[in-house]
Amino acid sequence: MGSEDATPRDDFTPHGYLDNPFQSWKLNVSGVLRSRPPAGMGWWTPNYGSYGRNQRADRAHSHVGIEARGMRMLTPSEFGATGVVVGCDLHTKHRMRYVWTHPSGVRVAVTYFLAGEDALAGQVEVMRDEAAHVQAGPVRLWLALELAHNPATSRLWEHGVYSVLPGAADPETGPAGLLGICPEGNAWAAGAAGASGTALALAEARMDHSIWAEDAADAGDPVGAQRATLLLAYDLALEDGASCMLWGVLARGVGPDQTLAAWRAGLAAAPAALARLTTEDERFWSGAPVLTGDWPGHWRRGLVTDLETLRMVARPAVGVFGRRWDGMQIQAPRVVLAETALDALALAWADPAMASELLLGCFASAPRPNAPCMREDGSYNMIADDGAICGTGPEWGWPFAVVDALWRRTGDTAGLAALYPYLAAYLDWWLAARADAAGWLVHACSWESGQDVSARFGGQRTGGSDVRHLRPVDLQAAVAQGAARLAEWGATLERPEEEIGRWRAEAKRLAERARAMWRGAWFHDFDTRAGRWSEVRDPMQLAPLACGIATLEQTAALRAAFDALPTHGGAWPALVWPPVALTAREAALAAGLDAKAGEMAAEILDRAWRRMDARELEPDGAVPGVTREFWPEGGRDTSAGIEGYGWGALTVHFLMRYVLGLRERDANSFALVPALPGAWRRPGAVFAVGPVRYGGGLVRIEYRVPAESAEHAVDVALELAGLGGHWVVEDVATGRELARGGAGADGGARVEWRGAWLAGVVVRRVT
Repeated sequence: MGSEDATPRDDFTPHGYLDNPFQSWKLNVSGVLRSRPPAGMGWWTPNYGSYGRNQRADRAHSHVGIEARGMRMLTPSEFGATGVVVGCDLHTKHRMRYVWTHPSGVRVAVTYFLAGEDALAGQVEVMRDEAAHVQAGPVRLWLALELAHNPATSRLWEHGVYSVLPGAADPETGPAGLLGICPEGNAWAAGAAGASGTALALAEARMDHSIWAEDAADAGDPVGAQRATLLLAYDLALEDGASCMLWGVLARGVGPDQTLAAWRAGLAAAPAALARLTTEDERFWSGAPVLTGDWPGHWRRGLVTDLETLRMVARPAVGVFGRRWDGMQIQAPRVVLAETALDALALAWADPAMASELLLGCFASAPRPNAPCMREDGSYNMIADDGAICGTGPEWGWPFAVVDALWRRTGDTAGLAALYPYLAAYLDWWLAARADAAGWLVHACSWESGQDVSARFGGQRTGGSDVRHLRPVDLQAAVAQGAARLAEWGATLERPEEEIGRWRAEAKRLAERARAMWRGAWFHDFDTRAGRWSEVRDPMQLAPLACGIATLEQTAALRAAFDALPTHGGAWPALVWPPVALTAREAALAAGLDAKAGEMAAEILDRAWRRMDARELEPDGAVPGVTREFWPEGGRDTSAGIEGYGWGALTVHFLMRYVLGLRERDANSFALVPALPGAWRRPGAVFAVGPVRYGGGLVRIEYRVPAESAEHAVDVALELAGLGGHWVVEDVATGRELARGGAGADGGARVEWRGAWLAGVVVRRVT
């Protein structure tokens, strides 16, 4: 499985982000790289999103256009007049390629990528289609440098935008044009050169202050922003069927000299940078899952978008983070245990080694055992109103369940051993620092619970207000789960028996307390300030069921609750926030409601991926093509939160675990419970996914609906590469063997059988 061209090609939305690995929030605000219609890419500095969106210092975008037969296509209005739609057939964190065809038959492909921190490059390919049957004529390539600067954010002596056209005012400028903030602000340069390194013939260079004016509102520019556009035109000699390739670079610097130096360096570095980034993409996608067959297109592309967003939030070492770390989001990255855990859970389906590294880095870089929320300079990001330094609780990102899942999928005992001391110290901290006088676990503030200002905690001035009066049932259950996992891992790692016994005792004690919070039909929190059980219901209170510690009677009583789950935090639908939806899905599985878990997961995937695959900007100017913070109900008129937020890609995990039904047991076995939507089960339909990393190898799963019995039956085929041995498939309900397959000459195996939808099987390796 895998190929020489593993990176997915598809009809992606022409919107999204490129990764800027230099971006951090305290040590180096380098900015994010965000698309701009119709075919532009550029910097937004310091960021774009709900965190200080209108305090942005500047944005600078590179645009590419074509003019032929007297018709130019560069701005949104010019594209709109022709009816030509810009496509995107390649969309990774490193590369984004726009493609379109001019009505004259001239085809254009522009691949944007980062050639250096201060150089955004574009490989531009132009071809005249000899089959278009139109009269040949001159072709002009247009490059535009569009700038918007917010003077309200600067402490410099500055008053306006200056421009230097190529060769006009400064012979040192050469073929590049400049825009800058005078007299002492930043500067930006744009220009192009032929692929062979030879200069292009510059046909025209001019300033235009109004060309993008009608689209300024879509950019979300603040009031008072200064705008300017530099236009450069190059004439191309193209015969029918001929093509040419050139490099364009948009560079930036603190002044004109530094900017021109960055432009020249970017132009020289572009070919090697593109080759390196292409190799990195290929390396990732050679072992990452893609959907093939009859999946809806927005599901196929949504999976790619989510995995690429997860790659973007995995940040390179910087400051106090001595290894790769999970930045949670690309706009204002920070380390948060909950987000790190959930990002790792989803990313591990494609890159378990990176997922484990992110988890270890979160704990290893923390100066305190509770893994406080922290920036790259070591500053804390979550301090309660009473000064308590906080990190997220174990019920919000379920780190113990995540580590257990990764260990079972990979069998990486060394990785588990590296994490174990940190996880033990983390749980010890909660037992010591967050236990009330009676030994019940509490939160210092609702921020620490992850459930900011939730109605569960009563009235609060801020999310940092003291909420130690509330004993949350999900916190008791999560710590019980953590203690149970530590006992199991301790046995595997041959830790001292006294230590293992202590964790078992804590798990038993806290599980009993969580079960005792059952009040007839639901688990409830206890409010010590009011001296009574809280009446607030929340999906997070399903935690004892999700953790597998609810009694049989409690489990049976809760099954009906999944038909109408309560709101989350007193304000949100039950299934819009990733940690809450995960808790509800796991509770549904524990209740034996595999069909309900699959149905709810599919509904989330469909609305999230349909939104990410949209072709138009959202009403608030947000772009599709990137994972968002949460999955709102109510359509695109409802904000989905911050752009480029990792845990929104938990949909990857939902697809694998609840829809495809792949559930880890250990590195040599897994369960399959196929739960694809019933409406998809058309005779002859095929749904495949792979490669999925499992147990040190790669697995590909194919579900095929047989023509003669589509309602209940499903034909399943597994390809197992790099795993060796013989594999047997057994029915969970009866233990009956359904199929057996042996390793071929290449070490791979193929196993096929006829099963039934929602009927579980165990696939295991035998000697």
